[in-house]
Amino acid sequence: MLVDVIVPGWVPFHALGGATDVAGYLDAHDTALSYLFGTLVAGHLTRTGTARDVRVQRAYLDDVRRACTRARQSADPGDIAAAADTNDDKWQFACAYFDHLAARAAREVLPRWTGRLGAAAANTHSHCLAMSIALAHEWGVDAG
Repeated sequence: MLVDVIVPGWVPFHALGGATDVAGYLDAHDTALSYLFGTLVAGHLTRTGTARDVRVQRAYLDDVRRACTRARQSADPGDIAAAADTNDDKWQFACAYFDHLAARAAREVLPRWTGRLGAAAANTHSHCLAMSIALAHEWGVDAG
């Protein structure tokens, strides 16, 4: 039984389910897969799951992480700052920067997952936002 981490047939809840430790959240998928099991009781939505559901959700999350990494590598902070008019409020730049990364990554990820996992359209942007922030804060700005 693993509640609030894997959601069989769906993407995770908004903002990676509110994970405060995104690296640990990803590791929980690997930990689950280290067990031999036939049925996963995830606690939410429409059905129980299987190891395949865990692998599919982990693949989605890996896709989100890769897209966020690419977005960060290709972003021009100067252009983002200029577009956001952040001269008087430096926190505005941080918000604009991470929103830009999330939007760019979500545009990349969504076509691959819409129709494969439920709620991809509703939650992918928030997953990309949470992942982009985690890449900078949990893994460091040069993390990949």
